[in-house]
This record gives sequence, structure tokens and C-alpha cells, in this order.
Amino acid sequence: MGFQEVKVNSNDPHFLLSSFYSDVIEWNFCLLNGKFVGHLTDEELGILLLFNLDGLHNILESNKSSLRGLLGQPGIQRYDKLKKKAIDKSTNEWTKMTTKLMAASTRQGDGYNLTHKEMGKLIDEFNKTFEENFKKFKMKNIPPFFKKQLAQDIYKMLAPAYRVFYAGLKAEGNKSAMKHFKYDVASFEQRLSGLA
Repeated sequence: MGFQEVKVNSNDPHFLLSSFYSDVIEWNFCLLNGKFVGHLTDEELGILLLFNLDGLHNILESNKSSLRGLLGQPGIQRYDKLKKKAIDKSTNEWTKMTTKLMAASTRQGDGYNLTHKEMGKLIDEFNKTFEENFKKFKMKNIPPFFKKQLAQDIYKMLAPAYRVFYAGLKAEGNKSAMKHFKYDVASFEQRLSGLA
């Protein structure tokens, strides 16, 4: 992730001021990222970057601020890209969990790629990782707007993957794997809703 200078030939003062502010915001984001990459986990770095963006978010959402107008649409789009990068880093562990569920849900012909025993082990590991990530997320000090945004993004990503995985095993009648589930779909989605 590096700084991307916008090069456009324009003498429009509003455009130049917008570009300057947008460059400063992005430059600050990239410097902060560069300073801590390798020293923090992706999740910790993402949350640090969100804290950095929180003040800017509050200014942009304030009715008293003229910054939104100064940045214009291109500047807001650049800010949104930075926000997405920080959110993606912040949800990295949840993304890994989702990817594992989706991979395990993949069928090979009439069955799954994993044996019943491997499927049970995967579910046990998922349950453990889910509870650890849930507890860590609840304990993290995250700006309220971004905590709500992260919780929504995690739900949108993980709930459908869990639903498909659970329903597939249930439909197959895999009782040995089913006994490893801690939550059915409804209780899992309710628990996941408790992140916010």
C-alpha cells in the first residue's frame, strides 16, 4: 500500500485545493501504515488506521465543516478507499475464518473434500477461533462508528458462509460433524449480531 499521487493538469483552484488535502490525507495514512507494518498484526494496524481516520470521519460528517465540500467527490472517493483498506485489515482474522468455511463447503462430486473426522476437527477449530475473535473484538477500543461498521461487515461476510456450511452438512446427514457445532444458524447469527 503506497501513496498514489493524482496527476491531472488543471489550474482550477478548487480542484488543486481538493487534490492537496486529499494527498495530505492519503500521505499521512501511508506513512502511518509504513511505520507500523511488520510491528503490528494486520488487525491491530487496521484498527490503528481507523483511529487515525476517525477524526477525519467526524469532521466530514459534521454539518459545521466545509471539508467535505473542499474535498469534492474525488477526495471523498479517495477517503473511502483508505477507509476500506483499514477495514479490510481490521477484519483479516474474520476473513480467514470465512475463507476456511467456504473452502470446506466446496463439494467434490457427491461429497466434501474433507473426511467426517477432518470436518469435525475443522468445526472445533472454527468454534474456538470464533470465540477468541469475538472476545478480542468486544474488548478492543474502536471508535464507535467504525466498530459498528466492522461488526456489520463481519456479519455480512461470515453469516452467509456459516449458513451455507451448516445447511450443507445438515442436508448431507453428517451426524458425526453436526455434533461438533456449537451454534445452529439462528443462534450463530444472533451471537454474531452481538458484536456491535
